[in-house]
Amino acid sequence: MGLTQTPLSGSAAALVGLAAFGVVTFDVTWQVIKYGTVMAHEGAHAVMDSLLFREWDGTELNLSDAEGGTYKKKDGGFLGSAIIAFIGYVGPSLFGLGAARLIQTGNIVAVLWVTLLLFVLLAFGLRWSFGVITVPVAAGLPQFFWFLLWLAATLGAVAVGGKMLVMPT
Repeated sequence: MGLTQTPLSGSAAALVGLAAFGVVTFDVTWQVIKYGTVMAHEGAHAVMDSLLFREWDGTELNLSDAEGGTYKKKDGGFLGSAIIAFIGYVGPSLFGLGAARLIQTGNIVAVLWVTLLLFVLLAFGLRWSFGVITVPVAAGLPQFFWFLLWLAATLGAVAVGGKMLVMPT
């Protein structure tokens, strides 16, 4: 991981971006990819729980409808809960920006290792889940708000990350 790789050319980065856009745009590929987005979303909640020194009690992923939940042992107050709810929606986009930056600087293999590490950490915190799982935070807040937050974070990350990869400085 200490060696750097040749960064992607602007055209190669643009092709990767277009391929990623195609994968999330078409329903047939979205049906597979949506499970990764749930893992990233719930994983971001769990990471923020840990960074705020809150006791994380596990994560559930429901593969039948691509939903999940991240649970803590006790409530940490409104502000902490709001931050954790927020980061679940913007965390995957921020991870994408970090990955784009690492790729831009030639640390492509590091992205793979960090992703693998995050998958392993999430796997250790998974609860077995069956049936319908609801995300506790979404129960008391309008889902449309969370959708708009996710969309804004994603579009912002795409714009910034795309610029970093297509027009490196």
